[in-house]
Amino acid sequence: MTADPNRIAEAFRTLGLPPGATLADAKKSFRERVKTLHPDRSAPTEDSLAALSNAIAAMRLIESAGLFEAEVWISPEQGRTGVTRLVSGGLRREFVRIPAGTADGTVLSAIGDPSARITIRFREETVDWTASAPNADAIQRFIADFAAPSPAARFARWARTPSNAA
Repeated sequence: MTADPNRIAEAFRTLGLPPGATLADAKKSFRERVKTLHPDRSAPTEDSLAALSNAIAAMRLIESAGLFEAEVWISPEQGRTGVTRLVSGGLRREFVRIPAGTADGTVLSAIGDPSARITIRFREETVDWTASAPNADAIQRFIADFAAPSPAARFARWARTPSNAA
């Protein structure tokens, strides 16, 4: 179950972050806020205690939301033309629509779940292995020279078949 994306976005704003920030960014911002608002560091006022309480509630919501962060590897050609992929992480699956012209390192949200952050990575173009394959004539010569059964083996097999028994 995922939390309401609007509540998550509001929680990020409470911590002074944009709605698509990472969990690591949220933890860093939370620590900085607590250092300035905690009663041990500054004189407690009603406003500072309310801000501290809001920051704690926001961090709890973000942690309980189970934010989804993943990487998907595509070819540069798929990045140029666009593609839709299913990304899995743990027990969670999300669809991501990768638009045409996407660059390596682009961060997108999943379809229907803006809290999911999916980083697009390009894999190296694969080399065409058939271009370096040996020619078919050489393979057939090898089979004829080394792998084909000898005349003695062919005769032994013929002799063992029941239809040829004398």
